[in-house]
Amino acid sequence: MHKANKINALVQLVAFLLMLAINAAANILPLNGLTTGEISAMYPNFFVPAGYTFSIWLVLYLLQSWWILFSLRVAFQKKDDLPAAGLIALLMPYFSLACMLNAFWIMAWHFLQISLSLIVMVLLLLVLITIYIQLRALTVPPEGWISWFIPVVFVSYLAWICVATIANVAALLIKIKADHWFDNGPLWSVLMMAVALLLSVWIGGKRREPVFAFVLCWALLGIYHGQYGKSAMVAYFAMGASVVSGVIGVYSGFNKMKESAINGVL
Repeated sequence: MHKANKINALVQLVAFLLMLAINAAANILPLNGLTTGEISAMYPNFFVPAGYTFSIWLVLYLLQSWWILFSLRVAFQKKDDLPAAGLIALLMPYFSLACMLNAFWIMAWHFLQISLSLIVMVLLLLVLITIYIQLRALTVPPEGWISWFIPVVFVSYLAWICVATIANVAALLIKIKADHWFDNGPLWSVLMMAVALLLSVWIGGKRREPVFAFVLCWALLGIYHGQYGKSAMVAYFAMGASVVSGVIGVYSGFNKMKESAINGVL
C-alpha cells in the first residue's frame, strides 16, 4: 500500500508540473507567437471579463499545489493514513487527466484550433464534475479541516471551468460568424450569464458549495468591468448577477459553518 501511495503522489506531481510548464511557456515564449490574452482579443464578445479576472488562476494553482503537497506528505510519511491514501488513489487518475487536458487546451488554443479547444474544455469540465461526484459520494469522508478544504480545491476549479467553457463557446461562435451572435451579442451574453447564475443557485446554494458561488461572483464582476461602457444591459446584468451569487455564497457558507460546528469539524 505504501508503494502505491508514492506512485499515486508522484504521477500527480509529474502531471501537475507538466501542466504548469506548458502554461508558463504559453505566455513566456509565447506559443505560436501569441499570448493567451492576445488570442482572446481576436474573438471579442460581450462575455469577456476584465483582464484582472484571470488572476484567479494563481489561486487555483496554489490550491492544487496544496493538494500535491498533501498527497506527497501522505505517501512518504512512515505511518499509513489509510483514509487519506484511499482518497488520493481515488482522485489521482482524474486529477492527472485534468492536468493533461488543461495543458492540451493551451496547445489547441494557442494554435487557434478553437473547435478542438472547446472539445478539450468540455472533457476537462466532465472530469472535474466526476471528481466532484466522487467527493460527494464518499462513504468515509476525511476528518477535520481536510474535510472542507479538499472540496475547496476542486469545487473552485470546477466553478471556473464552468465559466471558461461558456467563454470558449462564445469564442467559437465568433469564429464561425454565427449571425444571431453578431445581431444580438449583448442578449446572448445575458443568457450565458443567466446560465452561470443558475449554476450558482444550484451548486452554490442548493448543494451548499459557497466557494462555487464566490468564484462565479468573481467572474461576473469581471464581466461587469470588462463590458462597462460597451453594453449597459450586459454590465448591469453582470453586476446584479455578481451580487446575487455573492449573497448565495455568504448564505451557503454560513449554513455550512453551522453544520460543521454541529458535527464538530470547526
